[in-house]
Formats: sequence, structure tokens, C-alpha cells
Amino acid sequence: MLALAYDAALRREELCALRTDDLDPAHRTLRIRAETTKNRLERVVPYSAPTGVLLSDYLAHRASLSRARGSLFLSESRRNHAQPLSLGTWSKVVRRIALTADVPRFSTQPHGTCV
Repeated sequence: MLALAYDAALRREELCALRTDDLDPAHRTLRIRAETTKNRLERVVPYSAPTGVLLSDYLAHRASLSRARGSLFLSESRRNHAQPLSLGTWSKVVRRIALTADVPRFSTQPHGTCV
């Protein structure tokens, strides 16, 4: 998720709202639907070949969680198993990564606001 967010310059709302049908692996692009963007305009954004490899691996793993089409990123928790990953959960994951990497100001929030 982090690589995809970085490559495509996605806001957390856009990243967490991605659906399986928003992917075009053949062209290494994502469709960002209008309802998830700040300006309400749809756009198509590219992602890198290395991110494509990571995404391919994730899609194989995702199939073990759910074969249903829909939200791209799914929770693995017992409480929310195979449910769409929430903004709050994604923010907590990024926060944990930031603290582990000793980069405490790294955040999913604008202007470095900590979650």
C-alpha cells in the first residue's frame, strides 16, 4: 500500500477506497474515482514496475482473504476479517512504520499532523 500511495501520489482516502476494478495491471495504472478525490474529478495514474510486482504479490495474498470483487485492500484482523481496510487502520499502520523507522513526523495526515 505504501509503495502504491507513494508512486501514484494518493491521499489516504483515495488509497483506501481503491477497488479491484480500478486496477489495470497491463498498463500499470489505477483509476481514481471522482467520488474519492478532493476536486471530484476522476483521474488515471501510473505506478512503477517494482510496485507492480508488490501489487501482484498482494493480489495473490488477497485471494486467500476473499475472492470477491470490491475493495482492494482488506483487513486481516479477526474482528474485521476480509472487510475493507479503514482510514483509521491505515493511519495506525503508517504510524507504526514511522515509529519503527524513527521518523515520528511521517504520517498519512496533511502537514505532518500525527494520528
